[in-house]
Amino acid sequence: MDNLNKFLVVCKYELKLPSELLFDTTLLFTKKSEGEKLLALLLKLAEYAEDFGLLPTMRSVSINTDEKLFQELCKSNVYIAKFNFDATKSDELSFKEGDTIIARKKSDDGWWIGECSGSIGWFPANYVEELEKTIVSEDFDLHLNLLLETEYQFIGNLDSMQKRILPLIYQSWFSSNDKKLIVDQIGKIISFHDDFFRDLQNLKNIRTKELLVSQIFKKMTNELSGVYKEYCESSYNRSKILDKYKKDEKMNKFLSKAGFETNPPIMHLSSYFLGPMERLRYYLDYLSDAEKSAVKEKESLHECKVSLQKEVDNLREIVRKKENQWLLDDFDKRIEDWTGVSIQYYGDLIMEGYALEISENKPINCYILLLEKLFVCLKGNITKNQTYKLHFAVPISRKNLVAVRVPDSKKYFHLWQLSCVGHHNGSKTSSYTFSCEMESDTTGWLSKLQSLISKNGNSIMPSIRKELRHEIFSFDKTSLKKRILKEASRIRRNAEDALLRLQNIVLSSGRNQNNLIESNSQKDSKTKVYPDCQNDNVTVKMAPSDFAQEAKKFLQLREAKLKKENDKKELEKEMDWKLEYHKLLEKHNKALERINELEILLEK
Repeated sequence: MDNLNKFLVVCKYELKLPSELLFDTTLLFTKKSEGEKLLALLLKLAEYAEDFGLLPTMRSVSINTDEKLFQELCKSNVYIAKFNFDATKSDELSFKEGDTIIARKKSDDGWWIGECSGSIGWFPANYVEELEKTIVSEDFDLHLNLLLETEYQFIGNLDSMQKRILPLIYQSWFSSNDKKLIVDQIGKIISFHDDFFRDLQNLKNIRTKELLVSQIFKKMTNELSGVYKEYCESSYNRSKILDKYKKDEKMNKFLSKAGFETNPPIMHLSSYFLGPMERLRYYLDYLSDAEKSAVKEKESLHECKVSLQKEVDNLREIVRKKENQWLLDDFDKRIEDWTGVSIQYYGDLIMEGYALEISENKPINCYILLLEKLFVCLKGNITKNQTYKLHFAVPISRKNLVAVRVPDSKKYFHLWQLSCVGHHNGSKTSSYTFSCEMESDTTGWLSKLQSLISKNGNSIMPSIRKELRHEIFSFDKTSLKKRILKEASRIRRNAEDALLRLQNIVLSSGRNQNNLIESNSQKDSKTKVYPDCQNDNVTVKMAPSDFAQEAKKFLQLREAKLKKENDKKELEKEMDWKLEYHKLLEKHNKALERINELEILLEK
């Protein structure tokens, strides 16, 4: 009796019944035999389950994806859509002409339940026709069996590993954030692959398995991002955590007891976390083999491979961006003489590596970084957790940078050269020659550099050492002055034009022209003379600065008067004028601001 009572309590929590629910076990005492007691118990559980919605309804039974039901249905109930069907209710199934539908339940009223692209619902039976059954090739079966075998091993390894590290959550020295990244996330991965494996396993002895394999992979691909995204986003943080515990005595002791035999033991754990992404690459290889060996569904399998490849690439990009962000943040902290904006401002880190700079005096060991908009050369004995020294940094632009291969010398091999316009030595051009260890390294650097040089139009000024901070480009001061003066003259003409149009708007709204001119004449007109590039002198006359305020007041008074007189027609015109007035006033003010900026630049 005690055992039965305990069983009831367990069932209560397993079925997730409300906490206030208490099982009435008195009925068990009224039964004589153990069999009668057990039967009464089961009937009572069924009663509670039905009351609390735990037993499936007729509709949910029809849509249940139970393995045996799935296997039986797939043997014969595969259909092709003859027409498009758009669902009008939430429990209906939408599909397009040519889509494949698995009929889950058929009824005499002409409405069936089926599955299409991972969705399940009701659809009209006369919109589909039965698919012609085909025999799959032996090679296709062979590849599928191999996939099933390796998937079973993969899930088993994940499950075994999770059980071995699960006790970590009870260790006081292991933080809660670390627990989430190391222990929690892998459970979702196991559940996802377990569902995928069961779907594939149901295909044994089914004649239409080629088509169904593609359906299963489509469903898996659609769900992939939701399961793997968080796992990929935290991949770099996870590796940092593992690195943190690499020499931790408590962690090594725990892992050794758990059966991790590598030295250090945490290396075994690191390889374990690489497994899920490696498995996705295996799926792509399988789909390539399946496509080649398929009899009829080559196109469908090819589409699956393309879709999966896209999702895998997106996940890899998530991992790459997170790693890139961490690396640039690390460089930000460890380049000791970097000044100005953060190195992250110059885009993603494209390449990094060691190279030998060939100089006149002696070769320099360097560590070079290629960002989207900047090439950085660091020097010094570069090891992990050591600061870097900035050798030079140049912006990547087709206006100032050239990268070419140079012939190998007797002493140095795999050479390439970087030439840039202007540098700290005072010359107009500077060249740097680098030697790489491998020919492939040289090819890689040149390829990426030339691609970025072509892509980037204008350069972004890099941060350079404090003692070398100045313009990278050499400008002719006379030419620069002429350009600034020309720009100032053009903007002043635009400002004058905007102000004249403002005057016309005010005059058009009913203001007496004589009064306006008289008002302007009361103030001294401001006149400035600027030399122009084409002419000796250009004189631009500016109206009084208080004109805009006076005009604004007048428009407000006129609008109030028209409202009082209820002159709707004139009021509409007034509103149009007012809107145009504000646009021109804004244009005029911006022009004046830009002129002030140019004047400051000219003084410098």
